[in-house]
Amino acid sequence: MVAAHGSSFVHGPPRRDGGTGPHAAARPRHDSERIGPKGSRLPRIVRERGRLRLPRSAPEGRDGTMTPTSPPRRVGAHVPAASAARQVRLQDADVAQVFLASPRAWRPPADDAHPHLRDLPVPVVAHASYLCNPASGDPEVRRKTREVVVASLRTADALALDGVVVHGGHVTAGAADEVGSRGWTELLRAVADVRTRTPLLIENTGNGDRAMARTLEQLAHLWGLVDASDVPVGFCLDTCHTFAGDPAFIHDPESWLRGLLDIVGTVQLVHVNGSAAPAGSRQDRHANLAAPANLLPDELIAVQLAAADGAPAVVETPGDARARADDIAYVRDLEARFGLADPRGVHSGTAHDRVTRE
Repeated sequence: MVAAHGSSFVHGPPRRDGGTGPHAAARPRHDSERIGPKGSRLPRIVRERGRLRLPRSAPEGRDGTMTPTSPPRRVGAHVPAASAARQVRLQDADVAQVFLASPRAWRPPADDAHPHLRDLPVPVVAHASYLCNPASGDPEVRRKTREVVVASLRTADALALDGVVVHGGHVTAGAADEVGSRGWTELLRAVADVRTRTPLLIENTGNGDRAMARTLEQLAHLWGLVDASDVPVGFCLDTCHTFAGDPAFIHDPESWLRGLLDIVGTVQLVHVNGSAAPAGSRQDRHANLAAPANLLPDELIAVQLAAADGAPAVVETPGDARARADDIAYVRDLEARFGLADPRGVHSGTAHDRVTRE
């Protein structure tokens, strides 16, 4: 594997830190002592004054404690590619995610698609089609997956984007378990053949009994295939998928995140999504962060952001631009409350007001 490091995508000053979006108080704060099952170690993670500590091997010169001296985190949203510039401005986003082609079709993006994305003032990452399943038991689905992912990486290269996100996929009913490994090996070889500079960002999944990237055991197996390849690969951590996908995370968030970093090394991107599904339910149902329907506690979002150590954050939550602007502000506010970001320049709801006017 070629490490996906060194991009300005990971570290770089956002325009604002912190935030108190207009609906930030709509969802009640959670008491860390009441979160998680009996025996949970969550109270050990949430420290005095909101500082978080992950007892893991820290980079040289770091003790694992996230403080306001950590690099500012870029926070943004998934936006329509055609109107990305306007949406970035309306939502006050510091990073953007887009689809380069329809997310629910097998149509690969053209090499010259969306040339205006080159001119966006923020880093941009693409998300591959939802139909992609590298682990499918159907050879035709695997072939189409390779075609779409490779085309997406080529287009991302042409646009100087910072990554292409793809889900780990699932071994479909009736197929042998080894089909998943074979499918991923095929995909990694296809990506290696085109020698793109844009990293493939593999996202953990929240559902599926035979998923390739839901539990730590599955991720460890998948990363063994990744490490054997000559492809630039990074990891995308989805907060909803972690919460709903693996009961082991709820039982011991600290150990789960420690184990994750032992497997993938570092996190390149965070999808910050609430969960409308209960913990460990294996249901992928995103919710707005401040909504009463969100069952994912702030503490379990914050600890995942701490583990990601400055990686940019993208919200993929329901609703319109106003709702996503609120969620962006919520992430900034959450980071300030938990001591993950310098609270200077606290967001004042300007993006929400701008969306309302326009």
